[in-house]
Amino acid sequence: DGAKGYVKQANATNIPYDDNSFDIVVSNSMLEHIFLDDMDKVLSEMFRVTKEYIFMNLDCSDIPIILKKDEDVPIEHEGHAIQGHVTLLPKQWWDNKLEEYGTIDVPKMEAFNKLDKYFIHGGHSTRFILRKNKNEI
Repeated sequence: DGAKGYVKQANATNIPYDDNSFDIVVSNSMLEHIFLDDMDKVLSEMFRVTKEYIFMNLDCSDIPIILKKDEDVPIEHEGHAIQGHVTLLPKQWWDNKLEEYGTIDVPKMEAFNKLDKYFIHGGHSTRFILRKNKNEI
């Protein structure tokens, strides 16, 4: 009950908040559950509603796994599908993709890495601290 009025369930492709509504947007183990076809829209929405920073924690894989909407899951990917993972990509792919939206804030990354013990993640988890491009602030 304490969160009533503060938390909304919404589709990440259409976040129901005004531009620059939040000081920081946090995405914790979410993006690997987004279909690749929707990824640009989701990232655009996250950058639209943040004033300046986005913190992301996501699973990466050296062997890309991209499942498509309404397609049968190949047997070799059933374990990922059971977990709801539909887009697992290498860290380098994320580095390149996220550069389209903002810049990775290295000093803040170093500070957040000190908080690593507070995050539950697998061996392929990667964190990013992104700063919105200056021309968008």
